[in-house]
Formats: sequence, C-alpha cells, structure tokens
Amino acid sequence: MIKNYKVRLHVLSPIHIGMGDAYDPTQFVIDKDGLMYVFDTNDFLKSIDSEKSIDFCKLAEDAKNPIPVFRFFRDNFDKTKVKYREVKVSKDLCERYEQICNSGSLNKDVINQFELKRTIYNPIKNVPYIPGSSLKGCLKTIWMSEVNKRLERPLKNEKDIKVIESVTLKGSFEKDPFRFIKISDLYPLETEDIFLTRIMNAVMFPRKINPDKKQRADLTVALEVIPKGNVFEGVISIDDQGNLPTDKRNPRSQYLNIDSLMKYALDYYLKNPKIKEKDGKEKQIESKTLSEINCLNKMGASGFSCNQELWAKKGKSCFPVRIGHHSSAEFITIDENKSIRISPIKVKPPVFANRATTVWLASSKRKPETAKGLQSFGWAMLEFEEMK
Repeated sequence: MIKNYKVRLHVLSPIHIGMGDAYDPTQFVIDKDGLMYVFDTNDFLKSIDSEKSIDFCKLAEDAKNPIPVFRFFRDNFDKTKVKYREVKVSKDLCERYEQICNSGSLNKDVINQFELKRTIYNPIKNVPYIPGSSLKGCLKTIWMSEVNKRLERPLKNEKDIKVIESVTLKGSFEKDPFRFIKISDLYPLETEDIFLTRIMNAVMFPRKINPDKKQRADLTVALEVIPKGNVFEGVISIDDQGNLPTDKRNPRSQYLNIDSLMKYALDYYLKNPKIKEKDGKEKQIESKTLSEINCLNKMGASGFSCNQELWAKKGKSCFPVRIGHHSSAEFITIDENKSIRISPIKVKPPVFANRATTVWLASSKRKPETAKGLQSFGWAMLEFEEMK
C-alpha cells in the first residue's frame, strides 16, 4: 500500500541549486532601492520603439565595450511594458551596478562579476523550485551512511562511491529501497514580505585563523539564493516494500518509512554526546568551525536558525536536511568514507582529507572583512503530514 505525505520544506539558511545558467546585465536592471528586475531580453526589445531599436543596434556593434548596452537597458526599462520578476539585492551590488553603468568602460573581469549564477527555476511558472531529485539524493546519502554503520564490516576510507553503493545496496538495484520512494518537485507557497530569491555572495573562509594575518574571504562568487523564511511544498510517496529481498546474514533496517528517514537524518546531522566527533554528527562539527572563525551569527545551539514552534516538532513531524551548492562536502558523503581534495589542482599527487580546509558562507557583501554574522548554505527543515 502506497502512503502519501504532504511535505513542506522550511528554508533555514540560503539555498542555491544551480541550473548551469546565469543572469547578465542584458537580462536585468537594478534600481537604487535594492531591487533587481529580471526580464526576457526579447520582451524588452519588443517594448521599445523603432528609433530606440536603431540606437540599440548601433550600440551593440561595439562588442568590446558592452557598457553603453547595459546603460541602454537601465535607462529604457519600463515596468508597465515588460513582464518582470523582482529579486532582492544588496546595497553593495547596487553600488557596483551604478558604477558599471555610469563608467565609460571597464575591464572584462569587472563586467564578469555581473554574470550572476541563477538558481533552478520553472520557466513556465517563472518561479524557483526545489527538485525532488535533490531532496531524494540528500536522504539517500543519509540512509547509506546508516546502512554502512550497520554492516558486519563497515567500509572505511573507501573513495569509490560505486563500491559503496554496491555494498550498501548489495550490488543490485532490486535491493535498493529508494526505488519505492518518489519525491515530487517542491514549489513555493505564497509568503508576505519575503522574496522568493535574492542575490548573495558565496565567500570562502579558511577554517583555521592565522592570528598574524587579517581574516578575510579568499574567494567570492555571486549567485541567486532562496533565502531563509521561504516554504516549499510537495509530496513524498512511499510504496510497500514487502517484496524487497532481504539477507538474514546481515540484518539491518532495510525497509524505509517516513519515521525511519527522520531517525536517520537526526542521527546523521545532530549532536549525540555518545558518539565521537570523527564518527559524524556533522552539525556539531560545523558549529564548532563557525565558532572558531568568529562567525557569531544567531544560529542557536542547534547550528541553524529555526523558530520555536517548528523546532518543537523536531523528531515528531519534521527533521533537518541540507541541500544545494556550497552545503559542504562533509554533508554529501558517507560517514567514515569522506575523501575531500584539499590540495590545489596543480599539486600532484593530490592530497585528500576527511575534512575540508575551507568553509563557504553566504554574505550580502562581496568581500566581507570577517565571517561575523554570515550564514551557512543549504539548511532546511522538512515537515511531513500523511495524506488520508
């Protein structure tokens, strides 16, 4: 018998799920109030008269200097004539946009800073969404970690994910309980005073502070994120797994339901004083790292910001998940089999470790001087309710 659950994913920190696409300044304009108006370039060109179309063609002939083209879009954008979507941006980005548009010309590197990575969206509904595959992949990683721990001889330091999958799934797709689980794409609920997306910066900080060196971000990437406060809704269907083959020599929790998924997620992420740090509990390790780099944000004891009403349901009708880009390699790998490259690409042979030497944080500023007040990426709380 199939059980269907209505699920709501409550975003607790910025989430970016890429789609291999980026905005450039011919697809948006930014006003002085911190709003970016995203539109279709063809719709914009249809909205201008023939005289302005001729002016645009003349400007576009100079491929080496696109600044006049960017300025043309800014000066001729009319909200009453072009369909658009609003995205919140930082004061820092507003100022840089004005600097570019008001300049004669800028070098290519500065212009490339405005190729803003876009989060995945539905082109028909023109809204961002959470792919069901992203959530399913997150849950399967958690489950595989649990299965590996229960094996008679758990895999350790195994770098090949195919080997891990073969062992945990007993070498057969037939024996994979996740084939009985289907997760729909999740779409946003309407919310007041909360933007569905905003432009932020992913900034990379070293995990260890050198007291003789000023702390600052090593690398910055501008991208579109789904900010905290948004809620996405979808459906999880779990089919009867009665025909799933079992192995009496290796008893384990092979069969899955929503309660077991919740238990595994809580075990994987949250602190358990009986388990040593090296064995997992990624959230407590991340919280320690954030504390060490003076990221004194309002995350609370659990490591992410969550209202009391939702937190009270933890372990009853909701549990934490972590999805999307910059969620940290430690959270998308199997316990005791974390192999993260920590050496530069040019270094050979490459050096691997079970922990990264840097951490990515979400910032409204492109180059923050410190990590104070910045946020982790990818945290959410998944709430479920059985559909009768």
